[in-house]
Amino acid sequence: MLRIYATGQDLARTRIASAPDPMWEIVLSLHELLRPTAKIVFDGWRRATVAAIARRGATGAVRMLASLAPARSRYFPDFLTPSGSLPSLQDGLKAVRATPPAQLRAQLVRLDLVRPGSRPSSSWIDSLACGDPEAVDRLGEALRVFYDIALAPYQSEISTHFHADRAQRTRALAGGGVEALLASLGPSVRWRPPVLEVDYPCDHQLHLNGRGLLLVPSLFCHRFPITFADQDLPPVLVYPVTPDPHWLAAPSTAEPGRALAALLGDTKAAILEHIATCGERTTTELARRVHASPATVSYHTRILREAGIIVTLRTGNLALHSLAPLGIALLHDRKMSPR
Repeated sequence: MLRIYATGQDLARTRIASAPDPMWEIVLSLHELLRPTAKIVFDGWRRATVAAIARRGATGAVRMLASLAPARSRYFPDFLTPSGSLPSLQDGLKAVRATPPAQLRAQLVRLDLVRPGSRPSSSWIDSLACGDPEAVDRLGEALRVFYDIALAPYQSEISTHFHADRAQRTRALAGGGVEALLASLGPSVRWRPPVLEVDYPCDHQLHLNGRGLLLVPSLFCHRFPITFADQDLPPVLVYPVTPDPHWLAAPSTAEPGRALAALLGDTKAAILEHIATCGERTTTELARRVHASPATVSYHTRILREAGIIVTLRTGNLALHSLAPLGIALLHDRKMSPR
């Protein structure tokens, strides 16, 4: 059981990440790739990724990462998932490369890859533990290669599901406050003031101490929510997003098709595509993107909303539009149809 102790100040500072975190997705998708008992929903992705790793000759990079984040271990180094919300892969890799040597060594010791007080050897792990720039660069390159192979071809699907989940949490927050937001995270998370209880593979406590909590939806975090091992890092709770059973059957290489435009019309299709790519958007942002007036966009979003394809959350004078499950299904079916 994970117990997160929160004050009123922490609740006021609880927030939801604005975009998928590439570093968490790298590590959690690596676990999906390596764990033979993973859910069948990822089988298509796993087959395609294994084949792509072989084609790219990237087995060495995967082995390097697997040594640092073993799938069956309850621990992997926090430096692989830098703290804070880093929606850019480049920012994440930069943060990994900037990890202080003392932190590298301490976390590798905890993983039992380096012995405390041991003399450095010529191994890559020992060089990494010493903060050797070449070893750190090798780690950064392995992370980038794995991302390019395992995640980059699926960014549209990852983003679509992330923003749909984020919209759901935002609606819960707007309707019932932070307690409703926490309650919406599912049966594995329970708010029992002043403690947020989370189903976890081991006993762990996290005292927020006024720092608030960053909630990060993750497609590849399917078993249970996860947080940092180090309590001193900015508090994060990564929690599962449930995908459509067939959404990872193949990479999204198709360009936006004409079938969706024929069904909905060019403007509605463009609105739907933009929300899927960028997440919740205001009427003004959509109008700028699709080169239409706000009044025209309001007309089309009303039709999409009444059809159950999008949902609209009103905050003051702003209307925030996001995908509904039917909208996700429409985009998925368009991508999976034969060209």
